[in-house]
Amino acid sequence: MPEITAGTVWIGREDEKDLHLAYTAYGRRTASMHVLLVHGLFDDRRTWKDLLSHLPQDDRYVVAVDLLGAGQSSHPHLQHLPPDERYGADLHVQHLQRLVSELGLCNLVLVGSSLGGGIVLRMLCVPWSDRPTLLGLILEGAAAYNHQIPLMMRQLAAPAGRLLMVEWIRKQAGKLGLARRTVDRSIRRCFFDPGTAAPDLADRYLEILDSSRAIHAYRETVRNLVPADMEKVVQRYCHIDMPTLVCWGQNDQIISPLYGQRLVADIAGAQLTLIEDCGHAPHLEQPARMAHAMDTWLSRLDRH
Repeated sequence: MPEITAGTVWIGREDEKDLHLAYTAYGRRTASMHVLLVHGLFDDRRTWKDLLSHLPQDDRYVVAVDLLGAGQSSHPHLQHLPPDERYGADLHVQHLQRLVSELGLCNLVLVGSSLGGGIVLRMLCVPWSDRPTLLGLILEGAAAYNHQIPLMMRQLAAPAGRLLMVEWIRKQAGKLGLARRTVDRSIRRCFFDPGTAAPDLADRYLEILDSSRAIHAYRETVRNLVPADMEKVVQRYCHIDMPTLVCWGQNDQIISPLYGQRLVADIAGAQLTLIEDCGHAPHLEQPARMAHAMDTWLSRLDRH
C-alpha cells in the first residue's frame, strides 16, 4: 500500500477567512514522477478511488485535488470578483498552479477529466511563471471546446436554479424524491451501463444538492464554463509540445468522442484510446481499463 496523506494549500482570503484547496497524496514525494489528478464538474477527489486501486503507483507520487467549491476545498462566494470570473477557468488555473508550486510537484504529468481536462489544457496555454518540468498530459473526456452544455447544468445555472439555494425548498425536493430522480437521470446519461455506478455515487451527488454553498459554486462554474477567450485558447493547442494521451468513453453522451479525435488532430503526437462499453467517465465506469491505459502510457514515459 502506498503512503496516503491529506492536506490543504492556502490560496487566499475572503471575509477575513482563509481559503484552501484540499488534496490527498499517494506515495512518496521523492518519487521520480509526480501525477496531478483534476476532477470534473459535480465531483471531487473521491472520484479517483476506484481508478487508483487499479493503478500501480511504484515510484509515482499521485496527488488528487478538490477544485475550489468542491469536496473539502473552500466554497467562497467570490462577490469581490466580476461575475464572469467567479469560479471561472482562469481562477482554477491560478489555484492549481499555486498548489503545484506549494507541493513542489515536478517531473509532472497532468491528468484532467471533463471540466478538469479543460482546466489542465488551459494551464498549458496561459502564462505560468514557475512552471515545473512537465512530462506529459492525460485527458479524459475533456471539456476542451465550445460544446453544448448538458440540460441539467443549464437548468442549475438558470434563474430557477437559485431556488435550490433555499433550504426548505431543498428539503422538500429531497422528501418528494425530486433530487434523487435528478441524480439518477444524470447517472443514466453519464454511464453506458448505469448498473456499474458505485453504490455511493448517487449519495455523493445528493450531498452537493443539499449544500447551498456547493450549489452556489456549481452555478457560478456552469455560468463561466466556456471562457470568453475559448477560441483563442483552442488555437494554442497546436503549440502543446509534450506526450499526450487522450482517453474517451466510446459511448459518451455528454461530450462526443468526436472531440477526442479533434484533440488528437490539434495536439501533435497525441494518442487516442477509446474505451468500449463506456460513457463519459471511464475512471468511474471502467476503472481497470482506464488504469491499464494510463499505466501502459506512463510506463513508456518512465522508460524515456
